[in-house]
Parts: sequence; C-alpha cells; structure tokens
Amino acid sequence: MLRFHLGVLGLLAIRAAATTVSVDVPGLGRVTGTDAGSYRVFLDIPFGLTTAGQYRWAPPRPVESYKNGTLDATVFRDGCAGANTGGDPVGPDAQSYSEDCLNLRIWTPPPNGDVDALRPVAVWLHGGGFMFGTTGDAMYDGRAYARDQGVVLVSLNYRLGALGFLATPNQGGDAKYDLSGNYGLLDQQLGLRWVQKHISAFGGDPNKVLLFGQSAGAMSIVCHLTAPASRGLFHAAEIRSPVGLHYQDAVEAKAHASTLATALGCFPLGEGIVPCLRKKSSADIVSKQLAPEYIRHLTDPGHGINWLEWVPTVDGAVLPGEPHDVIVNNGSWNRVPLIIGSMRNETNAWLPTALENESLAKLVFDSVMAINWGKGSSDKVAAAYGHAKGLSWFEMVGLASTDWLMSCYCRRLARAAAKQGVPTFLYQFLHPNSNGADPTNAMQPAPSHPACVDGRAACHAGDNMYTMGSVDLIPNANFTIFEANLSSLIMATTSRLAGSIGGSPATVAKAVLPLVPYDGVRSLAWGGGFDEESGREVLHSVVETWRGDVCEFWDTMSPVFPV
Repeated sequence: MLRFHLGVLGLLAIRAAATTVSVDVPGLGRVTGTDAGSYRVFLDIPFGLTTAGQYRWAPPRPVESYKNGTLDATVFRDGCAGANTGGDPVGPDAQSYSEDCLNLRIWTPPPNGDVDALRPVAVWLHGGGFMFGTTGDAMYDGRAYARDQGVVLVSLNYRLGALGFLATPNQGGDAKYDLSGNYGLLDQQLGLRWVQKHISAFGGDPNKVLLFGQSAGAMSIVCHLTAPASRGLFHAAEIRSPVGLHYQDAVEAKAHASTLATALGCFPLGEGIVPCLRKKSSADIVSKQLAPEYIRHLTDPGHGINWLEWVPTVDGAVLPGEPHDVIVNNGSWNRVPLIIGSMRNETNAWLPTALENESLAKLVFDSVMAINWGKGSSDKVAAAYGHAKGLSWFEMVGLASTDWLMSCYCRRLARAAAKQGVPTFLYQFLHPNSNGADPTNAMQPAPSHPACVDGRAACHAGDNMYTMGSVDLIPNANFTIFEANLSSLIMATTSRLAGSIGGSPATVAKAVLPLVPYDGVRSLAWGGGFDEESGREVLHSVVETWRGDVCEFWDTMSPVFPV
C-alpha cells in the first residue's frame, strides 16, 4: 500500500482550538498532550531509543525515563526512514524521517468520570509493504475512532525496508556481526510491551488489547500470532487484507543481503559486509533497497515469488516457522479471537489500465502463472476460472491474483482457526468505492487502474478510510451516506471485539454482530449485496462459501493444507 501524509494540517487545527492536558506515567514521567474536548491526543511518545549507528540492525532498546521527567507530546517526532523518505510517491510529504523513530500516538475519549473504569485498547499497525508508512498518515488519525467508539487507540512506528528486515551472516567477517533480521517485528513487540506497562495511565485496560492492521500491518499480526515473544501482548486481533506471501529463509536472506551490500560497495572482505553497511547513511540504504532484482532472491517452488522486497525472516526464534503453516497445521500459536478478511478486487490496485488490452493481459496472465506455479499452469488456472464462460484475460488476472494472494489465504487461516476452537469471523469487503472514498488508490502514481476509484471495484487499501473514520481530514476525500454508515459499522465491530475480550465465545459473537462465527461456510459481506425489492445496496449480508470453488482449486496449487 502506498501512502500519503496530510495529517499535519489536521493536527495543527487541533492545536488552534484546544488546551493541554498532562498525564503522570509511573516510571517515565509527566506527558503533556492536547485536549480537544471530544478527544485527547498524545503525539509521538518515544517507546524506543534511537536505532542509528551501532544500534542499526539491533534489537530495540526501551525508553526508561524522560529527560527532566517530562515529555511534550504536543509536538511531532520522526517517522521511520523508508521508501517514502525524501518525498512521497503520491505527493508532498510533510513528515520528517530518521532512525530515531520508535514512537507511538495515543488517542483517547474524554474522561468518563469513573477513574477506576479502564477502556479497551486498540493498537494499529500500519501497512505499506514493509517499506512505507507512518503513524502520521492522515488516514490513520484516531480522533474519530476514540471519540465515537470509546476506545483508547494507539498507533506505532516500526523500522521499515532494509533497515527493519535485513538478515544475513556477516559475510567475509566476524560472526559476532551476524544479523538475525525481523527488527521491525521486534519494534512492534517493544511497542506492545510499552502498552502493557503504561497504557493504564491513559485510561486504557492492558488486559483488553486488540491488535489490528492492514496489508503489511496485517501480515505483521499473522507473524505475532505465531511469535512466542508476542504471547500475552494482545488478546484479540483484526487482520485486514494480509498478503499470502511466504517469508524469507536463511538462504534467501543471505542472497538478498548480498545484493544490497554490493549495490552499496560493501564486499565480503576486511571486517565483513555488516560493519560496512552500518557506516552507510540511512539515505544511502533507502536509495538502494528498491532494486527489482531483489525479488528474484525471494523464490520458493512451493510458494511462488514474494513480490515484496523486504519481509520478515523465518529465523527459528522470533518466527519459529512460516506463520501460515504454523496456524493451518495446528502448531503452537497465540489463539485469540480473530476478525479476518479481504477486499473483492485487491490486486486491481496494481493492474495498469494497459492490461485491458486482451493480448497484453493474456501474456501477463501466462507469465505470472508460470512464474508462480510452473509451466503449463496457465491453462489449468484459466479452466478453473471458466475463461470459456466469458471472463476477459484482464478480469482473470485480477480475480486469480486476488484469490490466491488474499481471499483464499484468509479463508485458509480462518478455517484453521475456527476448527481449532478460536472465535473467528471472516468477512469480504465487496462495496465498490465511490469517487472520493478511496484517496489511497486515487493518488497512486501511474500505472493505476481507475476501477478502484470510479465505483467498479473494491481494491487493496480501499477500506483504510472506513477503519478509522478519518475521511473528513483528507482533502478531496468524501463518503456517501451509505459509506459513512458502513464505516461506523466496521469501527463498531472492531471496538466491540476489544470490549468483549475475556468473554465467552457466545459473548464475543454477540459483540461483533453483524459478523457471524465462521463455520467453513458462512461469512459476512460488507456491502456488495442488494435488496430484492428496492434494488438498493445493503450494508451487510451473510454469504455462503464465498469464492469456495476457486479456493478449493488454489488449495491444491499451494503447499499441503491438512485442514
């Protein structure tokens, strides 16, 4: 998911018409934030120390106390250096970036009058392909969510790209400099530990923490479900559009690192590549981390290509195994209540308009299928999608890639969790966004596909505006009345899931209505259905065996899934 940053304007408006409020945080000091009346916000509270210099590619270090015992949380601090550094792909970027970026934002409702009544907590992990993103994105502004849902909302930064996910032995040098990777995941864990220790000072209940995120944020949550050190740091999860890609193993990670090191003039001699890489500026690393040839290192005959340049590594410690496989094979994982789902047309966000040329679309379809599933797979996939029934090759590229990467991946995870007794709720976002409801895709650079923003498709990241209710803060963004009501429903189910933590499965199921417990058949569609009498689109409907026929097909094309 590409991103844009306009939140500074909204936050400056807060300051113009608000007062300050201070909170005493035991062990840290006094934190001063902004009281806007209907909500409070504490900006960019550091939870980790700088990751620059010798601390680059090292586990994050916690902040133990604030200088002079005080922290001004009315001012902006840096986001993490990533592919967005120095200019946003979709427009001007007001955010500053550095390696001193481990901070979080807290949005709270006004005090409820009962000093002993703690509120549920929702912790947001942003998306961006592990390459982009920051808590400063306007779409992640949590004021409406905290105000309307009565929940303490936290969003946190984590290291991105090569700075967050480089893993390699110190080729050519002392093994003491070996890198295990997964530093971005370790940052997220440190932020979650900070929440466990300190959120009660802000009125949040550390025993009712929901972890939710989209795209790379959702993929991170799948990792945390299987990460031993994440156990107990959250108690429920909402996973929005995780991409079903495999993660690196040690062999892939080493080859990947070699390419980056060579591009930066670091060779396996002398002290080795890692000390050399630590001497490079973050700007140099960011400038070289997007080379397309990195993708060729991320191949696996059983999984296909990983289309993201920098991803977590299955290191045997932070991630004991491939997260998807751990869950579907009934391994050891953090079994918490789950909401999980995807968009109807996820990959249309990345399909250029030029592919509407059928000859070109057929060529791309054949190539993509061969790369991921082997020679001859194109005909097998085409047959499964019934090309003879009238689907164009362009439609099949979008449908097939959406199904194998998202829809069927979510279905497999949901089916496994439900069979293991985990309260699980599967959804599909089917509503095609109106013009103005999906600024993420509207502001994408070419090649983007107009179907994402002209009422024809529900594309990847097209639900971000619904998740936080932040549409009013973004220029040229707007909801129809239907979309505003849909956003309110989606936020309510998430917040009520947080509030139901600790309850029985029946209590959880009642709290998240209209979502339905997933039984392998029934799931919920957000939008996309129509009333038979009026012909009007309905906000939600229960559907049966959504994409079931093609998902059964994709399960045969994937590694063995016993559930």
